[in-house]
Amino acid sequence: MNFINKIKNILFNPNECWVEFAKEKGIKETLKYLAILTLISINVTFIVNIIILKFVPQERITSLLNTLHSILNLPLSFIFYLIIIFIYLLLFVGLILNSFIIHLFVKIFKGEGGFAETYKAIGYSITPYFLLGAMPIINWFTGLYVIYLQLVGLSKLHKMSLGKALLSYLLADLLLYGGFFIVFTFKFLL
Repeated sequence: MNFINKIKNILFNPNECWVEFAKEKGIKETLKYLAILTLISINVTFIVNIIILKFVPQERITSLLNTLHSILNLPLSFIFYLIIIFIYLLLFVGLILNSFIIHLFVKIFKGEGGFAETYKAIGYSITPYFLLGAMPIINWFTGLYVIYLQLVGLSKLHKMSLGKALLSYLLADLLLYGGFFIVFTFKFLL
């Protein structure tokens, strides 16, 4: 399935697209897809943010950018672009970490697939966010749709009920965010 068809199927045929993704071996195709999607998303995010920044008080933005500009001695627009790239790199790391933790719970609930299936479910599901996540207000609804896609993907690729997929997802988030909360709470208490 080509890139455009993958996007269309993820967005408009979420129950059927997982049959095609299940045929892919490993995570190589998912990684290629996400790399292309990320490049598109970085540029869309950059353009949308440049438009939005026209309406934000400049003193809020310029202090951070001017500090980075004085340290790096690079044009402000390039620094802004680097920040967006850095955010997407963090997103990739988070995607792998999140997939790993979700996969632990998928296995606890007797899901049949391996890590590749979990990564596919989480990776392909993030498509709407990569395409529309930079747009205010729309990104809230996009986030909910991403969660729905992830649950359906986990359910289909691991041959488990939607309820078990939901429990795997919620417990993984609880562990991940609870862990961050505990670490940061103790850091500030010490």
